[in-house]
Amino acid sequence: MPIALAALLGYIVGIFLNLCADFLPATPRLSPFRLPRCHACGTQRRALSLAGILADLLGRSRCPQCGTGRRLRAPLVEIGTAAVFAFLAWRYGLTVQFAFMAPYFSALILILVTDLEHRLILDVVTVPVMALALAGSFFMPNMTPVKALIGGAVAALPFFLVALVYGLITRREGFGLGDIMLLGFIGLATGFPVVLVAVIAAILLGALIALVLLAARRAGLKTGFPYGPALILGGALALLYGREILLWYLAPYMK
Repeated sequence: MPIALAALLGYIVGIFLNLCADFLPATPRLSPFRLPRCHACGTQRRALSLAGILADLLGRSRCPQCGTGRRLRAPLVEIGTAAVFAFLAWRYGLTVQFAFMAPYFSALILILVTDLEHRLILDVVTVPVMALALAGSFFMPNMTPVKALIGGAVAALPFFLVALVYGLITRREGFGLGDIMLLGFIGLATGFPVVLVAVIAAILLGALIALVLLAARRAGLKTGFPYGPALILGGALALLYGREILLWYLAPYMK
C-alpha cells in the first residue's frame, strides 16, 4: 500500500514538474502555478489537462484551439516520477529518507528535462534543493552537516576552478555555473566521502556520452554537449548506492 501511495504522489508531482519545465525556462520566468499552455500555439489548455495521462486517455488534454496534443516528454515525466517514488518507497519505506529523497529526485528529473530541452540548469531549482539537502544532513542516516558541506565543496570547487582557468585561457565556457550548482547540490545531498562515487561516475558517464556522440557523428571535438545528464546519473547512483559501492571497494583493504 505505501508503494501505491508513493506512486500516486509521484504521478501528481510529475504533473507539477511538467508545468515547471514548461514555464520556468521562459524569459521572464513564469510561475508554474497556472494552467498548461499549448506548445504549438500558446493557447491555454483545459483545466482537465492537469490530470496528465488520465486526461490523455479521456481525450481532454488536446489544445482547444489547434488540437495539438501534449509533448511526449509530459507522460514520460509523469510515469518516470511515479516509478521513482514507488522505488524509493520500496527501498526506504515511508521514512525520513523517503521524505528527503523524493524531492531530491524530483529536482534531478526537472533539471534533466530543462538541461536536455533548453541547456538550462536553473538556480530557482538548485538553490532551494541545496538548502533542503543541508537541512536533510541533520536527519539522514550516516550524514552530518559537516559531511554535507565537505561533500558540496569536494564536488563543486574543483570544477569551478577548472572552469575559471579554462575560461580565462580560452575565453570560452566549459562547465557552466548551472553545472557547478548542480554539483554543489549533489555533494550536499550525498556528503563526504560518498560524493566521490558521484563525481567519478559522472566523469566516466560524461566520457561515455561524448564517445557515443562522436562515434555517431552527432558531435565533433569542438562541439559542446550537456553535462547535466552525466552529473544527474552519477548523483542518483551515489544517492541510492554510494555507501554500498564505497564499502564494496574498500572491503579488500579493511581485512
